[in-house]
Amino acid sequence: MKKLKIFLSLLLILSLISVVGVNSTEASSTILIDNYIKVNSISKKADGKIYINYTLKKDFKTNLGYNVKQSLGFTYKMHSAIKIGSVFVPVNSKKGTYTAILSVPSPNYLGTQSVYAKWGASGQSVLKKIGTVYNVPSSVRGLKRSSHDVTKAEAVGGKIVMDYLPGLTVMIILKGKSATIQTLAKKGTAIATGLIGFNLATGYFKQMPSLSAGQVYYRESEIKTNGEVYHRLLIFANKATYNEFKNSGYKKSGLAIYSTSSISTLKY
Repeated sequence: MKKLKIFLSLLLILSLISVVGVNSTEASSTILIDNYIKVNSISKKADGKIYINYTLKKDFKTNLGYNVKQSLGFTYKMHSAIKIGSVFVPVNSKKGTYTAILSVPSPNYLGTQSVYAKWGASGQSVLKKIGTVYNVPSSVRGLKRSSHDVTKAEAVGGKIVMDYLPGLTVMIILKGKSATIQTLAKKGTAIATGLIGFNLATGYFKQMPSLSAGQVYYRESEIKTNGEVYHRLLIFANKATYNEFKNSGYKKSGLAIYSTSSISTLKY
């Protein structure tokens, strides 16, 4: 009777595999996963790890007998151009509610992490996407400031390049009374390698004063863990006014001839 039970279980699994037709790909049917897992919440903590609170609806057996084993757990993927080590956290084998913790990617890349529940057996697997979070490495977290003195050549050309982070620059392109801000990775740098396939968000600003030599452009930027990028752009008429603003602890924005902010989203 026990052998018959095992045989029927194997038959059911094989029939389900043939129905969903998977081979390490996302399946349109996730009955194998839904039969066991209910995801309650997904969150990204300050330590960079992903916390998945889930309920295992019934006990899960890894060993089905006859040298057939199955697995069930959680994993994530990043941009296809990024090669990261395999990350897989198995579910608890007993029915109940638990929290699975997925580690920080190594290397610690900036980008989208698509989170999946994953079932596998006999070289076959089923993936169910359960959420999306953003990985923001510690090197680019927090508020970043940069300033730039406008030269005559830049005033004529309508384009300013400012330092942002080691390996990153900010390009401000002006057209008439408006400008776009693009964050660009410098080629050959460590952070540029980590940004393969990504384009950091673009900020857009309107009603700006005409560009002229001697002005000081000041920029603040912060990449949030939800994938949003905060931009703040201030323009000062001269170096003396900017220095007064700087000495105030970057608070007296009324000293600027232009002050505005915007929010955009990381794009890949």
